[in-house]
Amino acid sequence: MPAYDAIVCGAGPAGSTAARVLASEGYKVLLVEKAVLPRYKACGGGLTKKCYDLIDVDISDIVEDRTYKMVFTNGFSESIVLESEDPWIYMVKRELFDTRLVQEAQQAGVELRQGEEVIDVAQQENGVKVVTRNAAYIGKYLIAADGVFSVVGKKLGLKKRYGIALEAEVFVGDDVLNRYRGCVKVDFSAIRGGYAWVFPKSDSLSVGIGTFTAKGNNLRHSLHRFMEREGIHPRAIATLKGHPIALNDGSFNTLLIGRILLVGDAAMLTDPFTGEGIYYAIKSGIVAGRCVAQALLHDNPERLKRYVSYVKKELIGDIRVASFIAGICYRDFDRVFSMLKRHPYIMDYFADLVKGNDSYKHMPFRIVQRAIGLSKFKGLGRSSEI
Repeated sequence: MPAYDAIVCGAGPAGSTAARVLASEGYKVLLVEKAVLPRYKACGGGLTKKCYDLIDVDISDIVEDRTYKMVFTNGFSESIVLESEDPWIYMVKRELFDTRLVQEAQQAGVELRQGEEVIDVAQQENGVKVVTRNAAYIGKYLIAADGVFSVVGKKLGLKKRYGIALEAEVFVGDDVLNRYRGCVKVDFSAIRGGYAWVFPKSDSLSVGIGTFTAKGNNLRHSLHRFMEREGIHPRAIATLKGHPIALNDGSFNTLLIGRILLVGDAAMLTDPFTGEGIYYAIKSGIVAGRCVAQALLHDNPERLKRYVSYVKKELIGDIRVASFIAGICYRDFDRVFSMLKRHPYIMDYFADLVKGNDSYKHMPFRIVQRAIGLSKFKGLGRSSEI
């Protein structure tokens, strides 16, 4: 008889959220994490408003900065600036954010085993066996939340594509830090097929660069060049780490294999235009947790297919359109940037995406609607709920 109702591999936002959802329903859940928390995570740490609103635990005390202005540039050309009275993005340090979500999961009853790397998984007739370097565990279901280089996914034979990003934590003087308070800077000329960014924290800056192309160019050189252009000396870098970006054009949709569900980066759920992954991680974690709970309640693995249906329609459907938009933009961003300067209202739709007021799959229709002067455009899809 399985010792756990569910095992979750990976204690990032997707895994801790899924585990907490299940434990809140009274199920026995094991959360396995290879690192020891808190652990540094190479990530800008920007939670879009739609992501922040999705989180149902209080994290206000670990928010480092709130973004009210977004500045987009294409080198030395004129900038496009978006401003709002309400925050666009909430800045957090990932080591604090991830630890808080895990603590909330533990309070809900989740058993945490950290410092245990998963080395093997095997499906059994009525469950799944997970083997770490320390022990072996058996659960009725497994949720794989162990990132782009998912050990679970690799064991299942899944092939993935990914881009690459390089992120630095930079400690600077108050004069430089105050320049970015309440503001994010994004430069699309810094690297081919991607962008560079500056995200402010309470005592430092997260400065990074990433590309969605298969080849990463010379990331370190491009990052240093961007920093110097921003008046941030590379010698101020305290931590510099690379990390993969899941590349999904909507064709990767392997989400369920037997009693195993894939969530977050392990399911390649990342915005192919912005690289945002935390929103998709938390959303897929919530839905996966609810669907596994239903499978346990009814003793019916077929209930897991509801997770697949929801994610393909609501998340991968959106990713497919975002990939199309990204393909246009990153192929010739000079031309796109010029068009945005001529038609600034298009950026209003991007603002709606960040705030969660709209989705990528509606965006082309909204732009056409505005361009031809229609007040309504019928036939837009409705969201599904789990």
